[in-house]
Amino acid sequence: LMHILKMVQPLQNLFFGCSQCFGMEYNNSAENDWLMFLLELGMMGFLIYALPIIYIFYYSFYKKDYYALLLISLLILNIFVYRQVSGAQTVILHWILIFSFLKQLKLINKNLLKIKW
Repeated sequence: LMHILKMVQPLQNLFFGCSQCFGMEYNNSAENDWLMFLLELGMMGFLIYALPIIYIFYYSFYKKDYYALLLISLLILNIFVYRQVSGAQTVILHWILIFSFLKQLKLINKNLLKIKW
């Protein structure tokens, strides 16, 4: 049984990530957030994070909304250059930006954003 678990572990890390495995192994962390997401969250978590950004980039290019294209490009570049995800505030700010882009490009229904009590 242990032999099978050791064989499955690399696949599990590939698909679902291994939080802190890279840091423990190399005593360092990735230099940008894209690599960090891929290492810590695996392919599944990375896709959850990256697909909305890719979709917004593609749709703003398709709609010729150059202002949204510029802003999403700056966000992508910022994620490459700086380590920004250091706490809950930056993650919340990131998703607020994503939903703002979706609303600006009219990819999201206005009623979806209304909270009904």
